[in-house]
Amino acid sequence: VLPHERLAPYPEARLAALLGRADVPRKHAREVRNARPSTAALVARLTECGLDPGPYAEMAEGAGLFDSEARARMAETYADDLYWLRAGADGLARICEETTPETAGTNPDPGAIRRGQINGTQARRMA
Repeated sequence: VLPHERLAPYPEARLAALLGRADVPRKHAREVRNARPSTAALVARLTECGLDPGPYAEMAEGAGLFDSEARARMAETYADDLYWLRAGADGLARICEETTPETAGTNPDPGAIRRGQINGTQARRMA
């Protein structure tokens, strides 16, 4: 599973992670193709075709169709999904949040994760 917010600006990293290869094409990786029209262009085109633009007619650019409550519910569900994926996804999937193939899918040794200083606080006390 590739989180969109981490890999969206790096299409070549997404392709490399999907293929499991580092030698993917990098030319034209930042070109946007088949982008959606702006809201104003969409309303103009629908009106030109004699169709009702519906809620898009009053919508500001980038406003979206969801109210703040619906967006909050979706954000909470997405956070829950990411938590489940990071916890191992019951062995069904593997999350890949890194953008380099060397570290993708690797987890640190559980013994290496600790809080505080390695030598504790006794080393700096005066007798």
